[in-house]
Amino acid sequence: VSDPVLCVDTTAFSSTTNGEVKSCPHPVAVLVWGGAWTIGYKYWPFVLAQALAKNGVLCVVLDYRNFPQGNVTDMVEDIDTGISWVFTNIHLFNGDTNNITLIGQSAGAHLTALSLFYRAQANTTASKSSTTNITSTTVSTKPYPIMWNSTKLKHYVGVSGPYDLVSITPLLHKHGLDESLFKAIMNNNVRAYSPFHFIKDNYGSEGNCLIKNLPPITLIHGTSDKTIGYES
Repeated sequence: VSDPVLCVDTTAFSSTTNGEVKSCPHPVAVLVWGGAWTIGYKYWPFVLAQALAKNGVLCVVLDYRNFPQGNVTDMVEDIDTGISWVFTNIHLFNGDTNNITLIGQSAGAHLTALSLFYRAQANTTASKSSTTNITSTTVSTKPYPIMWNSTKLKHYVGVSGPYDLVSITPLLHKHGLDESLFKAIMNNNVRAYSPFHFIKDNYGSEGNCLIKNLPPITLIHGTSDKTIGYES
């Protein structure tokens, strides 16, 4: 799809203190869930969203195209567009634009990490041009406007995510995600869409120029995970 239509479903819950509804802006959590890049669905993080909402957090769940409706470039584009929507519109739902946390889980952690790194890269060159490719080396040459700034995120949380796709490919194959299918999902270039290798190959020891455009990052992974090992 060359110009996908963005559909954003939002559920806002008012937090209460002693039975009184809070009137101040809510902290915001943007949730992107997994599903092996093929079966993910926006309602999967509903339980987490409910728990966060009960504690006064306004939650937005982003959906994205699964393979074969799109490959990794389309998925990242959908997420990037969704995050842009949040920054532009969440104040209309009494969300605090200065307190937005991006949370990705499993494949969603992989995709949100890519979106975050690409946006941080784009932000480093924003002063040179009003538009830039979301990455100069790994994604299609379609220009993306600078719609959100990675430094404006309050926090990024990755949960059970694969960040070194090269090392994890055989394990995914063992668990049923055929290697040839995985390569197709990753636009036939697994290394290029591996967050670990994106940093290593594009920045190496000069990573500070990217780090300065990133929010605080927390990665959470259970050591008993047999599908996506925490080492990845």
